[in-house]
Amino acid sequence: MSSGRRFLFFVSSSNQCRITAPVARRLQELGCEVAFFDRFPGGHEDPRVPLAGFGFPCHELAQAAAMLSPGDVLVTGNAKGPAAYQEIVERALASGCPYVGVVDGCRAERRYGGVPLVLGWGPSSVARYRQRVEVVGSPAIEACWSEAPAFAQPPYAVVNYKFTSARNRGEYAAPEARLRWLRAVVAACAAAGLAVRVSGHPANLPDGVQPEFSTAPFAALVRGASLLVSPVSTVLFRAIAAGVPLVLVPAGDESLGEFEDPLGAFEIVRAFDALDGAVARAIADPAAFRARSRRFFETHVSIDAGRPALERMVAALLALP
Repeated sequence: MSSGRRFLFFVSSSNQCRITAPVARRLQELGCEVAFFDRFPGGHEDPRVPLAGFGFPCHELAQAAAMLSPGDVLVTGNAKGPAAYQEIVERALASGCPYVGVVDGCRAERRYGGVPLVLGWGPSSVARYRQRVEVVGSPAIEACWSEAPAFAQPPYAVVNYKFTSARNRGEYAAPEARLRWLRAVVAACAAAGLAVRVSGHPANLPDGVQPEFSTAPFAALVRGASLLVSPVSTVLFRAIAAGVPLVLVPAGDESLGEFEDPLGAFEIVRAFDALDGAVARAIADPAAFRARSRRFFETHVSIDAGRPALERMVAALLALP
C-alpha cells in the first residue's frame, strides 16, 4: 500500500543508481513521486548516464533545494557531499523529513554520518553501524546468489583493479605501484594456468593497464570465472554469491572492513611471493567454495527466498513515519 509521499534520491555513482533506480520505479508503481539528484557534481562518475538507462532524469542540487517540502523522504547512497547538499539535508531534518542511507558497498560505515536510518545488507550491519539498521539484503548480490555456480573452460581469473580507498592512496598513489600489484597478480594466475580478464574501477581507468580492461560488466565477467583476485571491494561479495573462489590481496594498509575475518572462506595475501600458493589453493576445488564460504556470506548478507531484497527495501521506505 502506498504512502503517496515523495522520495528524493541523491546519487553519485553508477552503483548507487543500480541499487536505487529499481526501488524508485517500484515506489512510482505504488503511487509515490520520485526524483533523482546528482549528490556530488563533478565526481568521477556521472549518474545521469546510468539513470537514463532506467528512464529517470537526474536533476541538479538547486532543484532539490527548491522542491524540498515537509514530509519528503531523503534517500542517499552516501551522506558526504558539498555544502549545497549538506544545506538541503539540514533543512530536511529541521522540518522533520526522514533521512535514509542505502548501503552501497563494503566498509561504508563512515559514509552515513548524521543519517538516522541505514538500510543494511545483513546481520553484521547491525553491529557495524551506529545508526538504527533495517536489514534488507542487497539486490545485486542476491542476483548472483540465485544461479548455480558455473566454471567456463578454458578457466580464467577475473582481476579487480580498484584502488580508491583513502588509506591506500599513500603507498598506491602512483600508477606504477598499482601496476606492480597487477603484474604480480597476473603472473600468479598465469602460473596456475588461468587466463586473466581485468575489471577496472572508473577512478583507475587512466592507469593504462596491461592486459587491458575488459568492457564486459562485472556480473558477466564473474559468471563463469574460476577465481577472483581483488583488493577490498564490494565485488568480493558478488563473487562469493556466485560461488567463485577468491583471493584477497589488500592494497597496502587499507582497512579490511567486513573481510577482516574470512571464517575459512578465502585467504588474505599481503606478500606478492605468497600469491602462487594462495591462487593454487583457491582453485583446487572450486565446486566446494560456496559451501566453504556460506558462514562468512550469511554473516554479512541476508538472503530471504520469500522476500527479495528489492521488496524489503521498498517496504522499509514505505513504513517510515
